[in-house]
Amino acid sequence: MNFLKITNFILSISLFTLVFIQFFIKSIDFPSYMLPAFLFVFFLMIGLEKIKSGIQVKSGYFYLGMAIIASLVVIKYLY
Repeated sequence: MNFLKITNFILSISLFTLVFIQFFIKSIDFPSYMLPAFLFVFFLMIGLEKIKSGIQVKSGYFYLGMAIIASLVVIKYLY
């Protein structure tokens, strides 16, 4: 459980850092499929954390559904 929280925190900080660098320091050239891929991992980890906690199971399944949608977007970009 703590591992998922730590991983989500690290992902949040890395996303915030990338957005800050992108908008305020310099423009970074990202491939167009990177954001949905990052969102897939982020939503998947949050959904698993909420389901494992047992308190917010419905919102955990919602996050898993969003992760599936993000993964379909990544597959669409790649093929």
